[in-house]
Amino acid sequence: MTATLPPAPVGAHDNQIIGNFIGLGWNTANGTATNLGNGSRGINMQGHDNTISNNLIGANAQAGILLSGGGAAGNTISGNSVGAWFGNAMAGIHLDGNGGTDSPSGNSITSNGISGNGTEGVWVGVGQGNRIRKNHITANGSLGIDLAGEGVLANDDDSSIQISGYANRGLNYPVLTSAKGGDHLGNLAGTLTTTPGDYTVDVYLSDTCDASGHGEGYMWLRSATVTVPVVQGLTQTTGTFAVTIKSPFFYGFASRAVTTTATDAAGNTSEFSACTTYVDDSIFSDGFDEPTL
Repeated sequence: MTATLPPAPVGAHDNQIIGNFIGLGWNTANGTATNLGNGSRGINMQGHDNTISNNLIGANAQAGILLSGGGAAGNTISGNSVGAWFGNAMAGIHLDGNGGTDSPSGNSITSNGISGNGTEGVWVGVGQGNRIRKNHITANGSLGIDLAGEGVLANDDDSSIQISGYANRGLNYPVLTSAKGGDHLGNLAGTLTTTPGDYTVDVYLSDTCDASGHGEGYMWLRSATVTVPVVQGLTQTTGTFAVTIKSPFFYGFASRAVTTTATDAAGNTSEFSACTTYVDDSIFSDGFDEPTL
């Protein structure tokens, strides 16, 4: 008689982690955070379809949030402050596993504040379809978004064969060709070279460029769709885009750093592009020459 093996263990799923202090306390007397950091990660998620939202996560000895292994799929991480007063000692958010089928996939990391962490803002070690959009990513010790933990990836042939589970398929980032206009309203142009299809380009503004020359992304401005065309005989081609950008809250563009990411239809998000310094080419000092949306 053949014994029936029990099912493989599956991480916690369909849960909500909302509105907690993780690694941090709060001093009600003076309205400041206090250090209560955990000795490893703040959250270690190995399951699927969980929501991690509106938490303050900092002062932990490793990553603020770890999504680990192939079971970590379809999770939503949104609206959290990861780092802030007391940064996590390693990455703000880390996706990791053994590669292949043991890789986090299809996760959404959106609208978080990710700052002051010891290494990467978001580190996708392995796994694909992990969407990283509209976050406030700044002042981290290493790259704002790092795919595969290899530093800034060079744009290459996205149609070439990759190892299974390679981080967000190493999607190429856009190349900016110009950023100019008035101090609060202007135009951005660039290209994206990758496999044919429709891609979302997100535009970010920062006071200065990261030391790497790529990113980070202090303020999300807007997104646009770029179509990379099908060209007979070619597996990778180039699409162009032009975006009108508007500054919120009287936060001027002049001499600040503009950067972008690309996200494909499967949810793979690239690293940040190289920065371009915005040029204020207003003719009149009152800025009335600015374009309109």
